[in-house]
Amino acid sequence: MKECPECGTSVSKEGNYCPECGTQLGDGSNGRSATRGQGAPATGESDDWKYPVEESSSSTDPHPEDHKLLFGGVVGLSALALLEGLLRVISPERVATELVETTSEAGLELEMAVAEQIVLGTGIVGILIALAVSGLTVRNYIEGSLPNRYFWVLVAMSVVGFLFASSIFLAFLLAFGIYGLVVLD
Repeated sequence: MKECPECGTSVSKEGNYCPECGTQLGDGSNGRSATRGQGAPATGESDDWKYPVEESSSSTDPHPEDHKLLFGGVVGLSALALLEGLLRVISPERVATELVETTSEAGLELEMAVAEQIVLGTGIVGILIALAVSGLTVRNYIEGSLPNRYFWVLVAMSVVGFLFASSIFLAFLLAFGIYGLVVLD
């Protein structure tokens, strides 16, 4: 990088003109005119009059560094869902008792052994979904990417988590998925 003698702007070493003030840099020994007219150069001139631009990703692409709250929220909800699933796996009888009472109030009969199996199954599904979402989120953060499919996975996992794991924490992931699809797309 070199510096413009007029305004002090940093210019790539290949740059022949300052992108801020238009001052010619160097001695002009490359065969081009030393004066800069208004607008684009004449059609017959070469295109090395143009300012060199450093290659970078599009400024419209979402960057994970700008969305740490999103990643933190997703990982936090996944951690809560993981704890909820672990509680169901470790002591299914607590939740099963509540399930049996609720079904009996609704006029349905549910045996305790069946209720415990249901609670155990939903706990395992909840753990698997929470681990999958956390792993995917951490991977995307480390890779520095926010692909659109990541947010679709969040939406799908939140629906599956709510329906098959009965986890309210996984259901909240829907908000993060919709946010990503609507705002960051």
